[in-house]
Amino acid sequence: MIEEKIKQCFNRASSTYDLVADVQKQAAEFLTTKLIALNIDSPNSILDLGSGTGYIPELLLKSFPNANYTLNVISPEMLKFTRNKFKHYNNFTFLLGNMTELDINNYDIIITNFALQWIDNLEYLLKFYKNKSKIFAFSTLLDGSFKQWQDLVNSYDTTNFRKLPNKEFLLDLCMRSRENQDFYHWNITIEKKFDEVSQFLKYVKLLGANANIHNVAPTTIRAIMNKHKNQFSISYEIFFGIFI
Repeated sequence: MIEEKIKQCFNRASSTYDLVADVQKQAAEFLTTKLIALNIDSPNSILDLGSGTGYIPELLLKSFPNANYTLNVISPEMLKFTRNKFKHYNNFTFLLGNMTELDINNYDIIITNFALQWIDNLEYLLKFYKNKSKIFAFSTLLDGSFKQWQDLVNSYDTTNFRKLPNKEFLLDLCMRSRENQDFYHWNITIEKKFDEVSQFLKYVKLLGANANIHNVAPTTIRAIMNKHKNQFSISYEIFFGIFI
């Protein structure tokens, strides 16, 4: 199951994720800046879905220091790391589990960054959490992310990569789901460069985002690493949305 692979990968990356998650943190800063710019009332409760190492709450604390934060993490090892990071705060609670299976109360804000791309039933989950919050803010990867890697792999071997939504589909889904809420959205591209392909593969492993790499045959990976020693770039295509 993909959920078990994700959990295992993030368990192994619990101590390295913060060191390499620069793109994820850029996206988190973009999302929280857009949220705060909407001049919302100070929330009493905030749920961060797929919190990872808690960089979203770190950013929100500057504007909402008195809110009660709940951090959801799928990985037990990453939860230990994150719990230790915020051990001096008495307004933090932690919720271990898959975001598709949580039984939660309502929150003033539910926010999630770089987690929805792992979800199969995106329409259901988006509506569920939107209805559990006054404000729902999210970012997710779009089709075209990591295309350079996928094209390189498929030049050696046919591999089925996890399909990501395109912008038109996601925007249509959000507009149909908004009901009486306003909906704001943005999309950006972030490019990340590596000295060679092997450096990219190490980066993905340290990030814990290598669940999809398991689909690639080991012989294909070895052939790519042996041949491609030049600079290699990948692109993150990121969609941001806020229901308010």
